[in-house]
This record gives sequence, C-alpha cells and structure tokens, in this order.
Amino acid sequence: MSNVAGKAYAMNVLTPMRPSRTWINELIFRAGRALPEQLAGLLGLSIIHFARWFMVRRADWPDLGQGKEHLHNDYMIFCSNFNGTWDQLVIDALMAVKGAEIAFSPGFRWGSTLLPGQPITRESMMDQLAITYPTTTLTEMSGETIKVVLEDVCDNLFNPDPYYQQGGDMVRVGGLEYTCTPNEKAGARISAMRLNGKPIEAAKTYKVAGWAPVAEGAKCEPIWDVVETYLRDRKVVAPRQLNRPTLVGVDGNAGLGAPT
Repeated sequence: MSNVAGKAYAMNVLTPMRPSRTWINELIFRAGRALPEQLAGLLGLSIIHFARWFMVRRADWPDLGQGKEHLHNDYMIFCSNFNGTWDQLVIDALMAVKGAEIAFSPGFRWGSTLLPGQPITRESMMDQLAITYPTTTLTEMSGETIKVVLEDVCDNLFNPDPYYQQGGDMVRVGGLEYTCTPNEKAGARISAMRLNGKPIEAAKTYKVAGWAPVAEGAKCEPIWDVVETYLRDRKVVAPRQLNRPTLVGVDGNAGLGAPT
C-alpha cells in the first residue's frame, strides 16, 4: 500500500534455519543484548539506524484459515527503519522545490554510496530514485491526518504480532520533529509533533510534499526532476543533518544503531 503521503512497504528478510540450530541464534541475540559493545561494527554502519531480528519457530506460524502449516524450518526475520543521508537529501529537495512545510518519503535501502567530495551524477541519483511510480505530490493535510499517517506506518512496523508487521522502514520525514515510542499500543506511538519549534495543531492545515503514490492518475513531475532541480542550484551539497525522531523506551535494544 502507498498513499499521497509517500508511505511504502519496504523489504523484510526471512531466513530459513534448521530447528536444531535455532537455539544458537537465540543465544547470540541474548548475548548481543547483554553485551552491545560486541555489535560495534554493525551499529557503526551509517546505512543502518534501527534494526530488528527475531526468531519464529515452525510450530508458531499461525493458522489464519489456511490450515496448520507443516514447515521444515524455523525462520529468522530481519527488518530496519528510519532515515539515512540520501533520504534526507530527497526530503530536503521536496520541501524546497515543492514549497512544502513537511515532506514524507518512502524508505528505500538501495543505491550506490557516495564518498565525501565525489560528484553527484544523474546516474547516482537514479540509483536511489528509479522506480515505476515516481510521481511527486503536494497535499494539504491537517495535523490530525499527519499523526494518523505516522501512526499507521508505525503499526506496520512495531505491531507486537510479527505477522502484522507489513513494512520494514519508517516513512522518512522532513521538517517535522516528533517522538516515537515503538512499544506503545497502536495509536499512541507518535507524540510531541513540532514544526519550527511549535506544536502541530490537530485542526490546522499544513502543506505536505511526498512521492511514490501507487494510485492511478497522478500527474505531477517525477521525483528525479525535483531532486535534479534542487541539486542544480547548489555547487556543493553539505553533509545532511538527519531529521530522526526521538525514540523512547528502546534503551538496551541491541538493534539500535549509534548516531552517525
């Protein structure tokens, strides 16, 4: 599912594991939680900001009406979420070119890494943005609707039932600051939304840019034209200040990457 806000479902990874070896991975996960310094190499990766691994044993797959599954393997599931530097460049471009106060961008994890001083070419830009539904949007949304959008995406990520976790990345957000409490119940994970230091008002309307709607009929310019326009006016692109949310209740989570 995707909408005018730029929400998208991203990739989760399921790895089959021999049941006789599942306990080894569970032991490694427990050790990682107890000794997070052992994960320094992983947590230092700038491309990973929040990641989760969990195990689902073959006997625990639910029966949703299809009959009891007779599986040969247990499964390890991986997913990750939140902003990266290309994400930030895209949402900065959306706000600047579209004249928006807030921007939403789907969370993608592909494309080429650029080193400091390396030119940003059209090819490297298209590495990040070349999809079949690239249309950009500019929508007026109430503060209440903005919260509903963020809560909806959050529930796809942090629902306690892994079978309801339908997306791997949180929608990237520009302009808007907010707090996210992943372990809260649905509808209560997003709080303290602020724009330019002022609280978001539920009844007030805000201009929100986005891209990647799957609905037919969208006709605005593609995202690569917006980003190219933004880059053309700048000879040098400075390091991006990532607009990450404040996370609450995740202390000690071994999958929480160190700030980069």
